Amino acid sequence: MINITQINGNDDIANCLAIRHQVFVLGQNVPIDLEVDGLDSQATHFLLDLNHKPVGTARIRLIEEGQKVKIERVAILSLYRGQGLGKQLMQFILDNLRDNHTIQLAILAAQIQVIPFYESLGFIPYGEVFLDARIEHKMMSLILH
Repeated sequence: MINITQINGNDDIANCLAIRHQVFVLGQNVPIDLEVDGLDSQATHFLLDLNHKPVGTARIRLIEEGQKVKIERVAILSLYRGQGLGKQLMQFILDNLRDNHTIQLAILAAQIQVIPFYESLGFIPYGEVFLDARIEHKMMSLILH
């Protein structure tokens, strides 16, 4: 059973942070001070549970006076990848964003190897490849309305 929860404000984000630590810090050697960037308190977090076990997370931050949102820290624990959980998490977030008619655009910085995943959700790459935490990324965007 899959359950996706939106976590706001001061709610407990410990499970989100634990998943991100596993995926980014341990799995991809991202320095802890880059992964925990001080922006979590400004974000809305999403937690995906599979059979009551936290296995996926993402966060969103409103930018540009609330008309644009940046999707960040999308992570699924390695044992649970390839089951469509990332797509379900992203679809939940996008549906949530489309319910808010003020937000017009979603952007994200995709690691190069997952660009096809985000393209399957309708995101379009733009700009040059850049390094973030020594990992190649490219910006992507999706018009919501």
